Amino acid sequence: MTSNEELLLELRSLKQRLAEIEQHLCSSTSADVASSSTTEGKTSCDAAAAAAQPAGTPTSAHSHDNPASTASPAAAAASPDAAAAAAAAAAAAVPAVPLAPLLPESVPMDATRIVMHQIVAPTEVDALGICFGGQVLSWIDVCAGLSAKTLARGPCVTISVDAVHFFRPCRRGDVVIIAAMVNRTFSSSMEVGVKVEAENMRTGARRHCCSAYLTFVSLKGKARPQQQQQDKALPPSQQQQQQQPKQGLPRVLPTSSEHRRIHIQADARRQQRLAARQAAAADPQRAAAAAACRLQPITHREGCPTLPPSLSLTRYSPAASFTTSSQNPTPPNPTTDPAAAIAAAVAAMEAAAGQQQQQEEEAQRQRQQRGRLVVSDSGVRRRVPPSATTAYMTQSVLPQHANTLGITFGGQVMSWMEQCAYISASRLRGTHLLTAGMDSVTFAASTKVGDILYITAQVSAIFGASLEVMISVFGETPADGNVFHCADAFATLVVTDLQGAPTHIPFELEPSSAAERLRYEGAQQRRAERLAMRGAMAAVRTARASLDGCSPGSEPAEQQQLLQQQRSLEAVVEGQQLMQ
Repeated sequence: MTSNEELLLELRSLKQRLAEIEQHLCSSTSADVASSSTTEGKTSCDAAAAAAQPAGTPTSAHSHDNPASTASPAAAAASPDAAAAAAAAAAAAVPAVPLAPLLPESVPMDATRIVMHQIVAPTEVDALGICFGGQVLSWIDVCAGLSAKTLARGPCVTISVDAVHFFRPCRRGDVVIIAAMVNRTFSSSMEVGVKVEAENMRTGARRHCCSAYLTFVSLKGKARPQQQQQDKALPPSQQQQQQQPKQGLPRVLPTSSEHRRIHIQADARRQQRLAARQAAAADPQRAAAAAACRLQPITHREGCPTLPPSLSLTRYSPAASFTTSSQNPTPPNPTTDPAAAIAAAVAAMEAAAGQQQQQEEEAQRQRQQRGRLVVSDSGVRRRVPPSATTAYMTQSVLPQHANTLGITFGGQVMSWMEQCAYISASRLRGTHLLTAGMDSVTFAASTKVGDILYITAQVSAIFGASLEVMISVFGETPADGNVFHCADAFATLVVTDLQGAPTHIPFELEPSSAAERLRYEGAQQRRAERLAMRGAMAAVRTARASLDGCSPGSEPAEQQQLLQQQRSLEAVVEGQQLMQ
């Protein structure tokens, strides 16, 4: 953008501001003139009535009681000024309508950039020291909301979140850097892009964790709950004055080639969202299938158990099958047969050495199987119904969970959804669980402070070392007892061992009902789409600029070598932590 264009935009915004101030002053002046004319008209009418009475005619009894009727001529002459002063005082008592900040027609994309720093606390990590995915999603929503609020100059709410894939974990003690920027604005909505990086405080190495795209809607014309109660107490005329005209969002202007690419891609993503929404609305069978797959909440009306019976599994371990007489020999009696005692000791040593070698070979074979994710059909995996993995959560929306309008943060809801999915996946008795990603979430309805959230999760499919969990969220307003649907989501979790290596899941789902089969069939299709999207995002993130504006491809050779050394040192430190 040239300097002349910037000056024209600034001049245009100043003209609009002056016009709005002039209109406000004209309305205030007309109100004062109307009140003054009413007072003067009443005074002139009283004077004319007094002049029309004949001389010596007594006034009414009410006029004798009125102090103003017995006032001196000087006081009567000063009465118009007193009436005008009283009218001015009454006008001042009426609360003035604050001028809404005038939004510019366009803003540079850099002006909407917000950066947050968060340190991963011990209360936000699991047993391996890895930050929960739900906590990261909550930080993403807060940072994106700040960026949207900066542009709209008013409250905004999260409408949807595109799929989020976690490439690298955030560990305990790391500094998580979250950067958000408005990619493009539309009539009343906008897309905000967020990038998350984690920096190791000891080595200084920084790694890309995940990226997200969120859609926000501006609620600038909507007042806060306290302001709504105050507006209801005002007269209707003043309520109309309090209502401010709704303004459109400013256009976001890209200022670089990278920003222009992001700006174009934001419009393409919006078209994809609208096309998917229209396709879902035009297909009644698809909508009916989604409603049938939806998990129903457990409420205080239904007295069913909160958790299904616990799953148990008898694992087959070849290393435990060497229970021969050589491993537990009958102890000889050295007092009666010394030679037999010596021979038995040698045999025991040889058996122990052979057993240790066999155990090492079996452990090596199992590690190779985990690396290839090969699962044998020797009865290791047990078939279980999906209903055995159902988990329930009930949450009350408190003031710290909502924005200034009392509407629940979308990131807080996603954090609760991830927790419920974690509980459901834990029913499969995995050694450890990591959240690999969450598919796109669209909020069908919002909840407010005081509402109750019912969150239900169930494993819909198992794929070797990973599994998909479906989550459904319902809300309830205690005042009327109405239970309504809020959102559906699908989370992907990976089962790992204590060293972080993926390991196979010893269970296999056996869907029986029509809804369970629909979820299982849909999971196969979603997994194919998820893998393709994850591969595309992994290819893009290698060429993406860092949060400090440094592109990986533009780094000098010395910096690239130093970065490689930092990464190697970081790997050594992480290995020492795991050994400890």
